[in-house]
Amino acid sequence: MESQIPERAVEGLREKGHLVTVGNPFDSKVGNGQAILRNAKGVHFAGSDPRKDGAAVPANPAP
Repeated sequence: MESQIPERAVEGLREKGHLVTVGNPFDSKVGNGQAILRNAKGVHFAGSDPRKDGAAVPANPAP
C-alpha cells in the first residue's frame, strides 16, 4: 500500500491476516486510472490519478 493510506487502515488489514507492505506515496507500482462521471442533471465531473501523465477531461455532449 502507499504510505498516504491511513495507518489505521493498514493495521486493520494486518489484523485480518493480510500481508501489507507500505511503499512510497503515489508509487508507480500501484495502478492508475482516469474517470468521468455524469450526474443526474447531466453535469460531467472528471478525475485523474497523479501517478501517470493521463488526463480525464469531461466534455459536454453535442446538442
